[in-house]
Amino acid sequence: MIKDLLKNNILLSAGAVISLLINIITMPIITRIYTPSEIGNFAALHVFTLALFPILGMRMEIIFAQKIKSLNLKNIFFTTLIITFFLSVLSWIILFFSAKYLEQNLLLNYLSLIVSLALFLTFFENCIGIYNHLKLYKSIAIITTLGIFFQKLLQIIFGMYFNDKTLAIFLSYCIPALLLSLIMLFIINREINFFKNINFDFNLLKRYKNHILYRTSYSLSNLFKDRLIIILIITFFSSENAGLYSQSLGLLLIPATIFSMPIKTIITREYNYNTKNTIDMIVFVYKILIYLILPIYVFFFYNSSVIFPIIFGENWNGLSKVFNILSIPMFILIFSSALDRLYDVLNKQKYAFLFEALFGFLCFGGFFFMSYYNYSFIDALKVNAIILFIFFTTFTVFILKKAGQFGNFSKIIKYFIMQLIFCGLIFSNLIDNFSFSIISIMILIIFGLYFLKRDTRNLLKI
Repeated sequence: MIKDLLKNNILLSAGAVISLLINIITMPIITRIYTPSEIGNFAALHVFTLALFPILGMRMEIIFAQKIKSLNLKNIFFTTLIITFFLSVLSWIILFFSAKYLEQNLLLNYLSLIVSLALFLTFFENCIGIYNHLKLYKSIAIITTLGIFFQKLLQIIFGMYFNDKTLAIFLSYCIPALLLSLIMLFIINREINFFKNINFDFNLLKRYKNHILYRTSYSLSNLFKDRLIIILIITFFSSENAGLYSQSLGLLLIPATIFSMPIKTIITREYNYNTKNTIDMIVFVYKILIYLILPIYVFFFYNSSVIFPIIFGENWNGLSKVFNILSIPMFILIFSSALDRLYDVLNKQKYAFLFEALFGFLCFGGFFFMSYYNYSFIDALKVNAIILFIFFTTFTVFILKKAGQFGNFSKIIKYFIMQLIFCGLIFSNLIDNFSFSIISIMILIIFGLYFLKRDTRNLLKI
C-alpha cells in the first residue's frame, strides 16, 4: 500500500515539478515585460478574486475529493454549481454599487474580470476535486501543468501586445481556467455519466453546513495574513513595493504547491482508511524537504542579492531583500500547508478557523500599525514575517498533537534544526565567495540524494 501512495505522490509531484520549471523559465521573461508597479496593481485587484473564490465555491472541492456515493456527488456538484452562479451575480451587483459609491473607478473597470476569474477558478477546483475522488492522479498532474503552461504563455503574449497590462494578466488566468474546466467536465461525464439523473438537492448540501461555515471563514481569514496586506502596501507605500511583495510570495509559494498539493490530495482520500502508510509517506516527503530543499533556501538567502538582478532584470533590484525576509516563514508554510487537510479529515475545522482568524488579525493589524506610524516597508514586513513564523509552527504542531502523530515527526524536527544550522554556517561563511557557494550547494544536494536513497530502501523494505 505504501508503494501505491508513493506512486500517486510521485505522479502528482511530477506535474508540480514541471510547473516549477515552467515558472523558472518564464519568470525572467515576464519580469522584463511587466514592471513591479504593474504586477502590484494586478495583485491588488486579484485580492478581490481570492476573496470571492471561497464564497462562491464554499470550499466544496474538498468534499468532492472524499468518498461519497456517485449519485450524491453528482447532485452536490450540480447544487453547488447553481448556487455558485447565483452568488457570482450577487457579488458582481454588490461590488458594482460599492465601487460606485466609493468612486473606485479602477475596481469598476475590472469588476467583470474579477468576478469571472473567481467563478472560473471555482469551477476548475471543483472539477479537480472530482478527479481526486475518481483517483485520476495522472490526469490531475497533466491538467494542472497545462494550466500553468498556458497561463504563463498567454501572460507573455498578451503582455507583449496589450498596453493594458492588468487586462493582459487577468485574461491569461481566465482563459485557461475556463477551457480546462470544460475539458475536465467532459472527461468526468465520460467516466461516470455525470449528467444522468442529476438533480438540485439543497438538503443534501446542508449536510456539509459546518464544513462550509468553517472552511469558508478559514479561507477568508487566511487572506489577512498575506494577500490583503497588498492593499495596505499600496495605500501606505507604493504599487512597486506591492509588486515586489507579490512576486516574492509567488516565488516562495511554488515549493509549497509542489510538496503540499500531492500530500493534501492523498490525506483527503486515504488518511481515515490508511493512516499509518499515509503518515509514513508524509514523513518521507518531509525528509526530501530537509535534505534537498532547505539547503537551496539557505543558499538563496545568502546569495539572492547576486542572483536575482541577473535573472529578473534591473527593475526588480529590491526583490532579494523582500524575498529573504519572507523565506523563513514561507519554508515552514510548506510543512504547515501539507497538513492543512488533517483539520478537515479529523473534523477540526473550527480550530483551523480560530488559528487563521487570530493570526490573520495579528498579521494585518501589525502591518497596519507599523505602516500607520510611519515605520518603513521593510520593518513592517519583518514584523509580519515573525507573526507568520509563529502561526505556521503553532498550526502544524497543534494538528499533529490532535491527530496523535507528533511523536512520528519528532525526528523530522531535529533533522530540520540540525540541517538549518549546518547550512547556515556554511553559506554565511561563503557569503563573499559565490563560486564556493555553488560548489557547496551541489555537494549538499548529492549527500541529500544519498540519504534519500537510503531512506527509500528502508521505507519500501528493499
